[in-house]
Amino acid sequence: MNNKTLKKVITFSVLFLLFVFRFLMGLSKFAGDDELQIYLIGLQSFTTKIYPFFGPDVVYSQTQIPGGLQGLLISLPIQLLKIPEAPYILLNILTFSALVFLGWYISRRISNVPKWFIYVWILTCPWALDYSTHIENPSYVVVGAILFFIAVIDLGHFYKTKLLNEKLSFAFLGFSLFWIMQLHLSWVLLPPYLLWIVWVNRKDKRFLLKGVLYFTMGALVSLSTLIPTLVMYSSGGLENNIVFNTGNMWNMPSIIFRFFSFASYEIPRFIGYDTPSRISYLLDQPWVIPVVLFLLLVGFFQVFYFIYSLFTKSNTGEWKKVRMFTVYTLLLLCFSFLFSISNPGSHTFYLSFPIAMWYSFYTYGKLFRYRIKIWAVVFLVAGIFFQASLFVHRFHEESIFAHRPQVVKAISTMDYTFVGTRRESRVLKDRKEKIWKEKKQAGGQTFYADLEVKDPYFRAQDIVNNMAYKGKYSCKIDSIQPFGATFVKSLKTLRNPGKIILSFYAKTNKIEDFILVYEIRRKENSIWKSLDLMERYIPGQKWQFVELAYELSMPIIEDEAEVALYFWMKNKSEAVLYVDNLELEFK
Repeated sequence: MNNKTLKKVITFSVLFLLFVFRFLMGLSKFAGDDELQIYLIGLQSFTTKIYPFFGPDVVYSQTQIPGGLQGLLISLPIQLLKIPEAPYILLNILTFSALVFLGWYISRRISNVPKWFIYVWILTCPWALDYSTHIENPSYVVVGAILFFIAVIDLGHFYKTKLLNEKLSFAFLGFSLFWIMQLHLSWVLLPPYLLWIVWVNRKDKRFLLKGVLYFTMGALVSLSTLIPTLVMYSSGGLENNIVFNTGNMWNMPSIIFRFFSFASYEIPRFIGYDTPSRISYLLDQPWVIPVVLFLLLVGFFQVFYFIYSLFTKSNTGEWKKVRMFTVYTLLLLCFSFLFSISNPGSHTFYLSFPIAMWYSFYTYGKLFRYRIKIWAVVFLVAGIFFQASLFVHRFHEESIFAHRPQVVKAISTMDYTFVGTRRESRVLKDRKEKIWKEKKQAGGQTFYADLEVKDPYFRAQDIVNNMAYKGKYSCKIDSIQPFGATFVKSLKTLRNPGKIILSFYAKTNKIEDFILVYEIRRKENSIWKSLDLMERYIPGQKWQFVELAYELSMPIIEDEAEVALYFWMKNKSEAVLYVDNLELEFK
């Protein structure tokens, strides 16, 4: 084996090991609220067989980002492999490929920084390793961001020669814009860069016209998953996220520090969300404390060195352009948050990660003149040891391994609610159908709930499609959703009934864990009664018809008084109750 072949084998082996390491680090984070909610978008689409018209939540405004991309990136791998880890495999293939592409581009542009340092650092720095490997929407954003900004740099006259085909660069711009648009609101930062590309190439009209064609071709690829939502449901109220927020003026220094932290060894964010959780991590693995302190000091040095470098001069035209482009990016970030409903958390502008990395390697070029290669190796190895300790710390509670049985059950039973329920946006709340309908008849009042819905995408989450007595749907009550088939009506509209009769079909593996609750809700002295289902239900595996009657002792009727009837799981266990074809009569 000659030296050239040996070098290729070593390079491939190192990259493969780094991919495996990144994949395992991704699996170590699953149970966080945001991670779980994003995973559920795809799991819900897979188990319900419904197109995921909306993507990630915007918690501040209770809205959802339109487009099916996020859901498809999770549901399609599950559909293909039928295992909980499937979305992590696709995500890590995408992010690993994008980061290697970024490393290739930077290594071709910057010659005074060793290639091995560029690749290993890009693939193992905290933001690329701890935030681009697990299921969360900004993790996918970095893929589009790298393609977008490499295209911007290549078309932006920073260098005398281009490394990419111009057609491909414009296609990257179009594809990335609508890719990120369906994943995160930070896509609004991208149009100014597109305008800048037009400006610097304004003298070559033919070049720009050709660029528009390939931009459109690239855009159509990612736009294809957004069009169904726009046709069916429009934007979903995203305009509510645009507000004039002068309070973010005081956050500008924070934005600058957070931007440069993308390219540094940021420690605090990734070892815990608050001081107690960070102390818990250190006490759990005290051997890692010296490593954490070392990396913490290096991280602070990196950020301050990056900021210091903004004020240094160089005779090279490249450095001047890179430095000014970075300054313009910082100004754009600060300006954009004046119109954002959210505070400038790092994840909200994570799409600027490629710019921070590109800029940082120019500053490293000066450091590598001082024979710091051995320190660079120590730094990278220390970082890998630190990340391994994070994996161990998260394994038993936060990882996919700790929650795998629930996900396997959800996939096998085609019911995502065994893992959890989705946050409900304003669109869902406004469009959700009422399950109880009134029968028109003389005499008493009768209501029924056949649980069949017109638009299954917006049905209540306790209405499931994997089990039914008749039709497609039934109501499921379990430890995750302990209340179900709720009926609420104003007492005045029920004509002073003296008796209620409820009939329904039921199926459960443990009837003793459930009861039926009857309430008369008043400002004071509300009445609460429970009806034991065991008296009428015979344990078994088949659907059973159940009828319950209850004599009412009527209280004083108030204007606000309401009657409420619902099933309740009183004993939390693995039991599940399904009810279908309910009929409720007031006499």
